[in-house]
Amino acid sequence: MFDFLKRSLGISPPTIERRDTDCLRLLLRNNKFHNPDIGPLNNIAEIDYFVLGMPKCGTTALQRGFERAGHKVIHAHTNQSTFEAFPNGSLLKNTSCGMDKFLQLRCQERSKDPVYIFFGYREPVSWYLSMAQYFNIPLNDDLRALTVDRIHCKYPWNHYLISDIADTIGKAVDIHAGRHTFDHKAGYSVISARNVNLVLFRFDRLNSLTNYITRYVEKNFILRYERVSSNPRYLAYGQSFTVPRTILEELSADEYFRTFYNDHEKAELIDKYSSERVLYRSRAT
Repeated sequence: MFDFLKRSLGISPPTIERRDTDCLRLLLRNNKFHNPDIGPLNNIAEIDYFVLGMPKCGTTALQRGFERAGHKVIHAHTNQSTFEAFPNGSLLKNTSCGMDKFLQLRCQERSKDPVYIFFGYREPVSWYLSMAQYFNIPLNDDLRALTVDRIHCKYPWNHYLISDIADTIGKAVDIHAGRHTFDHKAGYSVISARNVNLVLFRFDRLNSLTNYITRYVEKNFILRYERVSSNPRYLAYGQSFTVPRTILEELSADEYFRTFYNDHEKAELIDKYSSERVLYRSRAT
């Protein structure tokens, strides 16, 4: 490890033994990390808004909304996907400089200025289908074989697990998204500690989140949905997609689902996607 760092950064081993953020400072001083979908990592001290949630849950819309209002934004998902987003991302990976270190560095550089972290969630069935569409996975009977193991163990879903994103935030600011109450009436929740504001939101409640942002955070923020598929085949496939109730019960046992959805909302989703309900309907008619 030290040999790699000496070659890439031109520094001696004792420097690496300092705090992790010192290593990140050196990386940013000696290297440029460019990807407009992630944002200006090299300007980390100037960042007030971090959008760190599941892909396909409105994260790009939030990023672009803040950018249109004149702000620099960091938009990322898991650390691994962030490393892969840059041609020289191995420098970050080999030094374990993930988004947790970037958050820590931002808080150190401007400890008195507030930072907002937006953490988004989308219910698992529509997220599963949206990811399949985005990654050009065939919309066929094989995709209908949705299981919890498939989400946890098969690409692309296992590459963007919400637990990994939440753990990254927790390491950085000592706030764990899955351990706080979500305001189901408002459609978002804000957990504040010191100068960090962790904003929990749901994809299907983005309009409520927008009202909060324009009232309390940035009055010039405008939400425009980005990368929304209008493919008629995808839309028709999603409307007819059903899952055995046992799978839905298992998916809804996840701690993040239980954070973002209450029992009534859970029952509505199970009723919406349950193959048993569709079978009952067909028999009744």
